Amino acid sequence: MPSESFLQLTEDTSVKWHAFPGIDLAALESALNSGLPCSYQDSTGGWNISLSGSPGQSLRCNKEINSFIAYTMNPSRLAVGVRTKNVQHEPHGGFQDEYHSTWPIAPSQIVCVTAHEGTLSSPLSGLAPHFEPMRPGLCLGYLQRNTEWAARVCGQDAADRLAQHLQPYRQKTKAGLRLDDSETANMQRAILRTYASYLRDKIGREPTVSDAVNDIMQQSGVSLALLPWSTQERQGLQSRNAQVSGTNSISLAADQFSFSHSLGGLANFGSYRQYRHMIRGRVSSSRPRGRN
Repeated sequence: MPSESFLQLTEDTSVKWHAFPGIDLAALESALNSGLPCSYQDSTGGWNISLSGSPGQSLRCNKEINSFIAYTMNPSRLAVGVRTKNVQHEPHGGFQDEYHSTWPIAPSQIVCVTAHEGTLSSPLSGLAPHFEPMRPGLCLGYLQRNTEWAARVCGQDAADRLAQHLQPYRQKTKAGLRLDDSETANMQRAILRTYASYLRDKIGREPTVSDAVNDIMQQSGVSLALLPWSTQERQGLQSRNAQVSGTNSISLAADQFSFSHSLGGLANFGSYRQYRHMIRGRVSSSRPRGRN
């Protein structure tokens, strides 16, 4: 498995893909230790723990891979490849390659962790992730999960400082309000910096995202391939996808995003939101969805 490349796995029809909300290291640790729950629909009608299908299989069947490109290949997200047959094809919201798992996914079914190569090499403390803001209920769970994780891994003092920093975001989400893009990025940046401080003391240098992922895998007692993907590989899949869709809209969206390595941060990925709305607008659906 360690010798297998990201592109090789995208051709594996047995592998589905799940993207976490941003660089959610606590969610990664939970998945490696406890697996992933089956897909479910929350009280707002949004779907959670959705999967993207095999890009290779979808393209060979003349189906677009918009879900895979928008989520798994979002440079502000970590993702995992999972090998499961317990899925139901649920194409909606403009995503022909979306699946829902019908049975929990065990940790042993996770075959790799993946992220953009520039994300993995970025300093953890300087990362400025930009991803789709979460619905309030999911955001509360995210805050609680990461605060508890910080207490367990980084110590209670560090977790208390983090909880104090996150309190304004918790109050806003408790009021049923969705955080804006800037608040979402700042919330996750505070969590990443807390873990970076712990990891810096542990390894004696400034940790990267790759260091953090490898540390979590080591703590979880698993040995998985950490597979980077490149901008060129993303553009290659977008090109194949554009041939299927018969439009150049995805290629245009791809040209708009860029990466910034100042402080190891990512440039504002505003084109992702534009891309998502562009795709959703092409296919009407009465079914609400969510991928946080």
